[in-house]
Amino acid sequence: MERTSDLKKPMIYLITAMYVAGFIGLNSPITSSYFKFFTPFHLLFNALVLIFFQKDKNIFFYFFCTLIFISGFIIEIVGVKTGKIFGFYQYGSGLGIKFWDVPLTIGLNWLVLIICTGTLIEQLFKRSNNKNVFIVIVKSIFASILLTGLDFLIEPVAIFQDFWHWKLNVIPVQNYIAWFLISFVMQFIFYILSFKKENPLAVWMYLLQILFFGFHWLIIKL
Repeated sequence: MERTSDLKKPMIYLITAMYVAGFIGLNSPITSSYFKFFTPFHLLFNALVLIFFQKDKNIFFYFFCTLIFISGFIIEIVGVKTGKIFGFYQYGSGLGIKFWDVPLTIGLNWLVLIICTGTLIEQLFKRSNNKNVFIVIVKSIFASILLTGLDFLIEPVAIFQDFWHWKLNVIPVQNYIAWFLISFVMQFIFYILSFKKENPLAVWMYLLQILFFGFHWLIIKL
């Protein structure tokens, strides 16, 4: 516990510097290709950092991580192959090695986003009881709204950076509905499993992503 406490502040500085460097690098014609190459490694780093700093890790936490990674990846495969979940889209080359046309890092991305948004809402409901189904449903709804809101910022950036592309370059409303429903189920699982919903880096990482994609969104739209 002391080890992670001692590392918390340096790690916050490090991940902040990485997001700032990534923002500048991706928006510079000279360095953009290099920073795109490192994007999958950045997603992997985010996931490993969150797992490392998770408070009181137990078998339920590791089960949760495995479940979200695998289910998120499978959902994306079905989505790409059928177009019936998010709409018709294809992944580009910006997210690394692909398996069945889906980057392996996508499962990690789902895991990172669920932990970040779920932990943030947990902090807002500090004294709530996760054994109360109604409270869990309310938390899951709010956490899913946060996650879907972030996706609203991510989508134009992802297209611009060749992470993925939509048919006719139109992002369907179906995509946001699917993000909300899928994240709701994942958040529900997050809250009902018996492990601490405490992670000293999760909220900060979510805020960094809001800023990162938010400023990207402004650059693209303006």
